[in-house]
Amino acid sequence: MLYEETTSTIIKAAHEVHRVLGFGFLEAVYGNALYKELTKAGIRCECQKAIDVFYKGDIVGHYVPDMIVEEIHGLGLHNIPVLNPCLSTNNPCLIRVNPCLII
Repeated sequence: MLYEETTSTIIKAAHEVHRVLGFGFLEAVYGNALYKELTKAGIRCECQKAIDVFYKGDIVGHYVPDMIVEEIHGLGLHNIPVLNPCLSTNNPCLIRVNPCLII
Protein backbone atom coordinates (compact mmCIF):
# COMPACT_ATOMS: atom_id res chain seq x y z
CA MET A 1 0.00 0.00 0.00
CA LEU A 2 1.21 3.49 -0.85
CA TYR A 3 2.28 5.37 2.32
CA GLU A 4 1.33 2.37 4.48
CA GLU A 5 3.39 3.40 7.51
CA THR A 6 2.04 6.95 7.63
CA THR A 7 -1.51 5.75 7.05
CA SER A 8 -1.14 3.23 9.86
CA THR A 9 0.09 5.97 12.21
CA ILE A 10 -2.88 8.19 11.30
CA ILE A 11 -5.32 5.34 11.99
CA LYS A 12 -3.68 4.49 15.32
CA ALA A 13 -3.75 8.15 16.35
CA ALA A 14 -7.45 8.45 15.43
CA HIS A 15 -8.22 5.33 17.48
CA GLU A 16 -6.34 6.77 20.46
CA VAL A 17 -8.27 10.04 20.19
CA HIS A 18 -11.53 8.09 20.09
CA ARG A 19 -10.48 5.87 23.01
CA VAL A 20 -9.69 8.86 25.21
CA LEU A 21 -12.42 11.32 24.15
CA GLY A 22 -15.26 9.09 22.93
CA PHE A 23 -18.10 10.68 20.95
CA GLY A 24 -19.95 13.94 21.43
CA PHE A 25 -17.46 16.76 20.95
CA LEU A 26 -17.26 19.25 18.11
CA GLU A 27 -14.96 18.40 15.21
CA ALA A 28 -12.39 21.01 16.29
CA VAL A 29 -11.79 19.15 19.58
CA TYR A 30 -11.01 15.92 17.73
CA GLY A 31 -8.82 17.80 15.26
CA ASN A 32 -6.77 19.37 18.03
CA ALA A 33 -6.37 16.02 19.80
CA LEU A 34 -5.43 14.25 16.54
CA TYR A 35 -2.86 16.97 15.80
CA LYS A 36 -1.31 16.40 19.25
CA GLU A 37 -1.21 12.61 18.74
CA LEU A 38 0.37 12.88 15.30
CA THR A 39 3.03 15.40 16.30
CA LYS A 40 3.81 13.31 19.39
CA ALA A 41 4.39 10.37 17.02
CA GLY A 42 6.85 12.49 15.00
CA ILE A 43 4.49 13.08 12.10
CA ARG A 44 4.54 16.50 10.41
CA CYS A 45 1.09 18.04 9.97
CA GLU A 46 -0.49 21.38 9.11
CA CYS A 47 -4.06 22.46 9.80
CA GLN A 48 -6.38 24.29 7.41
CA LYS A 49 -3.81 24.73 4.63
CA ALA A 50 -5.27 25.61 1.22
CA ILE A 51 -4.42 23.33 -1.72
CA ASP A 52 -4.80 24.42 -5.33
CA VAL A 53 -7.17 22.22 -7.34
CA PHE A 54 -6.17 21.75 -10.97
CA TYR A 55 -8.30 20.78 -13.95
CA LYS A 56 -6.36 19.99 -17.11
CA GLY A 57 -3.46 22.13 -15.94
CA ASP A 58 -5.49 25.14 -14.81
CA ILE A 59 -6.28 26.11 -11.23
CA VAL A 60 -10.04 25.87 -10.81
CA GLY A 61 -10.30 26.40 -7.09
CA HIS A 62 -8.91 25.61 -3.70
CA TYR A 63 -9.55 22.84 -1.21
CA VAL A 64 -8.90 23.27 2.51
CA PRO A 65 -8.70 19.92 4.31
CA ASP A 66 -8.81 19.89 8.09
CA MET A 67 -5.22 18.67 8.19
CA ILE A 68 -2.37 17.80 5.82
CA VAL A 69 -0.12 15.05 7.15
CA GLU A 70 3.47 14.59 5.91
CA GLU A 71 2.55 16.64 2.83
CA ILE A 72 0.91 13.53 1.36
CA HIS A 73 -2.34 12.96 3.25
CA GLY A 74 -5.12 15.49 3.54
CA LEU A 75 -7.54 14.65 6.33
CA GLY A 76 -11.17 15.63 6.50
CA LEU A 77 -12.01 14.73 10.08
CA HIS A 78 -15.65 14.09 9.18
CA ASN A 79 -14.40 11.27 6.88
CA ILE A 80 -12.55 9.30 9.57
CA PRO A 81 -14.93 6.52 10.67
CA VAL A 82 -13.60 6.19 14.22
CA LEU A 83 -14.23 9.92 14.77
CA ASN A 84 -17.61 9.95 13.00
CA PRO A 85 -20.13 7.27 13.99
CA CYS A 86 -22.19 7.93 10.85
CA LEU A 87 -19.52 6.37 8.63
CA SER A 88 -18.97 2.71 7.92
CA THR A 89 -15.39 1.50 8.33
CA ASN A 90 -15.87 -0.27 4.99
CA ASN A 91 -16.51 3.00 3.18
CA PRO A 92 -13.43 5.24 3.27
CA CYS A 93 -13.62 8.45 1.26
CA LEU A 94 -10.49 8.99 -0.83
CA ILE A 95 -10.18 11.70 -3.44
CA ARG A 96 -7.05 12.75 -5.28
CA VAL A 97 -6.02 16.37 -5.12
CA ASN A 98 -2.53 17.05 -6.44
CA PRO A 99 -0.22 16.57 -4.60
CA CYS A 100 -2.17 15.07 -1.67
CA LEU A 101 -4.44 12.14 -1.06
CA ILE A 102 -7.50 13.46 0.72
CA ILE A 103 -8.88 10.97 3.22
